[in-house]
Amino acid sequence: MSAPLVDLVNRTVLCLAIAGAVTSVTSTIGTPATPAPPALATIEFGILDTDGSFVQSDVVPLLIGQEFGWRLHVADNDTHTWREVLIAPAAPREWIGDDLVVEGEGTMGITERTESARGGVLTHGWTITEGDPAGPYQMQLFLDGELVETTTFVLR
Repeated sequence: MSAPLVDLVNRTVLCLAIAGAVTSVTSTIGTPATPAPPALATIEFGILDTDGSFVQSDVVPLLIGQEFGWRLHVADNDTHTWREVLIAPAAPREWIGDDLVVEGEGTMGITERTESARGGVLTHGWTITEGDPAGPYQMQLFLDGELVETTTFVLR
């Protein structure tokens, strides 16, 4: 093959490669990307011990003043909406919370908040009060509209 013919073939191949790359890029412009749900590193449920340290546990001592709850680690510090559904084995004497909605004949407490993750962490907690029933509980945690965790624990 002569040098001018090889040069023509090389230039043609190069032009076709450039045209393909431009077509690929321009076909995606204008198509907004669907935001991915935040990547979850871990969801932890547990109690605060006597030193105030969080200890993972699925058993919560039924002691007045005992604190328990969850920590949700996300991959950002953005604002998220979380919703917690806490289902008790029987209706407690009272539910306490400014943004709490009680349903299910008093056995279900629903809390929903929109807040920024601090250091990539969202949290919520509860404190045992007089009249909280012993037994198995279920907690469902939603993040930005998606169920991310269902956990069970026992108050005893």
